[in-house]
Amino acid sequence: MMIGGDFYMGLFFEKREQQSAKSIVLLRILIVITMGILLIMGLINGLSFTYFKFIFIVAGIGSLIDGIESLVQRGSKRVYLVEFGFVILWFTLAFLYWGN
Repeated sequence: MMIGGDFYMGLFFEKREQQSAKSIVLLRILIVITMGILLIMGLINGLSFTYFKFIFIVAGIGSLIDGIESLVQRGSKRVYLVEFGFVILWFTLAFLYWGN
C-alpha cells in the first residue's frame, strides 16, 4: 500500500520499462528550457499572450515526441493515446490564443 505522496508521485512519474534514447532526453531538456525562456519573456512583457501561444505549441511538440517515442517502443496503447490527446489539447490552446 502506497502512503499519501507516494501514490500521487506514482501517477505523474511512472517508471518506464525502456529508457529513452539520449537524443530524446536532450530534446526534452531543450524543450523545457525553451518553454521557460518563453514564459519569462511573456511575464516580463506584461503577460503577453503572444509568448503563451508559442509555449503551447512547444508543449504540443514535446507531447508529440513523447507519443511517437512510446509508439515506436511499443508501449501501452493507453500511454500514447494520452500523449496524442495532450497534443490535441496543446495545439487547441495555441490556436485559441492565435488571434490575440
